[in-house]
Amino acid sequence: MKQLFLLIIITSLLAFWACDDSSGNTSSVSPTCGNSVVDDTREECDGTDLAGRTCTLIGRPAGTLQCATDCTYDTTLCTGGPSCGDGQANQESEDCDGDDLAGATCASLGFSGGTLGCTAACVYDTAQCEASVDCGNGQIDAGESCDGTDLNGATCSSEGYLEGTLGCASNCGFDYSGCVAMPVCGDGEITGTESCDGTNLNNLDCTDFGFSLPGALACASDCADFDLSGCGDPNCGNGVLDPGEVCDDGFKDNCGSCNIDCSGPGTGSTCGDGVVCPETETCDDGGTNACGPCNATCTGPGTGSTCGDGIVCPDTEVCDDSYTDDCGSCNATCTGAGSGSSCGDGMLCPEFEFCDDGYTDACGSCNSTCTAPGLGSSCGDGLVCPETEACDDGGTNECGACNATCTGAGTGSTCGDGVLCPDTEFCDDGGTSACGSCNANCS
Repeated sequence: MKQLFLLIIITSLLAFWACDDSSGNTSSVSPTCGNSVVDDTREECDGTDLAGRTCTLIGRPAGTLQCATDCTYDTTLCTGGPSCGDGQANQESEDCDGDDLAGATCASLGFSGGTLGCTAACVYDTAQCEASVDCGNGQIDAGESCDGTDLNGATCSSEGYLEGTLGCASNCGFDYSGCVAMPVCGDGEITGTESCDGTNLNNLDCTDFGFSLPGALACASDCADFDLSGCGDPNCGNGVLDPGEVCDDGFKDNCGSCNIDCSGPGTGSTCGDGVVCPETETCDDGGTNACGPCNATCTGPGTGSTCGDGIVCPDTEVCDDSYTDDCGSCNATCTGAGSGSSCGDGMLCPEFEFCDDGYTDACGSCNSTCTAPGLGSSCGDGLVCPETEACDDGGTNECGACNATCTGAGTGSTCGDGVLCPDTEFCDDGGTSACGSCNANCS
């Protein structure tokens, strides 16, 4: 009985110690999680309190952001996948994302030490890493991204930025200060091709788009354009003349028959001005001809254009010389002037030349102006045609100054050898005396 009593006491003490957290252990969940107020640094959100964040502002294109029971963001109703700027290095294109360095350190990247960071383009920022001992020798050694002017072929673009000039820092890590980051829709910063970002409307309001009142201008979910739905009369643009409207052409723009807030006439539309007015146009390529992407009346597709057909389509072509080469009056893509042509350069430019044998003489395969066939050549006529002959001594034998085919030097001639070389000798009697049938110099 006494032993059973002791066992009960020991069991009770163990249970008490297991429940007691006074040892200093703390939970990762805030003790105030659930009170619908973000009041602890461990809370991203709490109930309906999302700390002003939306799916767009945490790097997702659109959707509805929610809060999980542990007061962290629940992105299950957000559309789109992970992106640079969401704080998680979860894409193959990312070295890191925010504070998530994927376990890397300066040392693991080959530096002697220091503090590794992450750039806005989600690539490692080694600016605070300590240089290797070989940094500064102009050669990229182990652990170095660059050294001096040697960037190992890297550019801002290859490092995940939009554009700019990449440099090399004194610690032989890349200097990204001259690079422009890729636009991240939802980060609140207007970069690259973004028109706006979240609540950052670039200091614009509805009046900048033709409305009479500032209204509730918003940014589209892709940051590429503005959302005008909160500007002006919500019924304007429905094609129905509602109370308070002077007109309604079915569109919420300034062109056409009615202006953007249905308060008066629109500016009309002009086919060929390059601006599509949807009330009257399906397309507008900036021209009023049938070629190109849009037809002459801006009511449907055009016939397109074909570089090299000899017809200039001004919507897509600057010129068209009927050929798709770079020589002549127009280049190979019909977007600019050609390189011209030069008779005798050996390159046929069909716009201006019938032939080009590489020479500007009348012999050979092409005449001197490259406009017709040449006169050809005849070995032994005493005229050197450089296209086909290296020499021509007027004869077709191996002796003399030129060989029998006019392609190289001849064997020469020797007076007194008894062999007549007509190219250089009148006679040869086998002697070099003035007597006999031939004089001393065989002439």
